[in-house]
Amino acid sequence: MDTTINKSTLFLLFFMMFSKVVAEEVVSYKFYWFSIPVAVFTLKYDELEKNVRNFEFSISTQGPLRLFRNYDTKGSVKKENSDSWYYYLKGQDRGQPEEKLIEYYSNQAPKIKIFIDDTGVNPLRIDPIRDRGTIDPFTVLIKTIEQIHDNKECSNSFLVMDGKRRFQIDLQQIKINQFKTKSKSEHNAHLYHCRYTIFPNLTSIKNKRVWPFNEGNKVIDIWFSEEFNSYPFKIRVKTPIGEIEANYSH
Repeated sequence: MDTTINKSTLFLLFFMMFSKVVAEEVVSYKFYWFSIPVAVFTLKYDELEKNVRNFEFSISTQGPLRLFRNYDTKGSVKKENSDSWYYYLKGQDRGQPEEKLIEYYSNQAPKIKIFIDDTGVNPLRIDPIRDRGTIDPFTVLIKTIEQIHDNKECSNSFLVMDGKRRFQIDLQQIKINQFKTKSKSEHNAHLYHCRYTIFPNLTSIKNKRVWPFNEGNKVIDIWFSEEFNSYPFKIRVKTPIGEIEANYSH
């Protein structure tokens, strides 16, 4: 997967859980290049009165890809209150440790608490004007889920700052399909095909190649299903060597 997104996108929790947890779900997505397994993305989330509150995630490479890019990380997005949250990840990339803890705010710039990068670079210098209201990469997914759940659409633009890079992600709704659910109470539901376009790094060298993408803009397609409470059903990433695809697995 893309180093920029996964290590930040498309990802252990050390903060207190909300006391009123209505549901806890664990889903996984196994990525394949043709029929070859290349990565696993696991997502654990809690819900409070149907509003997304807390996520834990883990990402690891598999199969022959692990020989080329040995990557394992775990992380979380944890609400502090209605206006702030923590983004945390810890793992290894090519045998080198990485760890990030960043506190984000709705109306002010983030604060970097911990920053250990596998390449040894220093964190960005926070700009109180430029970085005001920026979010972490994983919260892009959370905000999409909330928008589909509340407004039945996926259309938005996000400014992201992950401690190492600044970039913009535009969200576009491609298509909405209707289908019959497989539950006992069979009914019509919708599948939202949403496209994320990640624009070149706004801070460092532009058009730099970031595996597994080519130079320039990067595209990720995700299908969100009403049958699964608006969570991702299918994920597809276009790469120079072909498409990498994953499906929902409960």
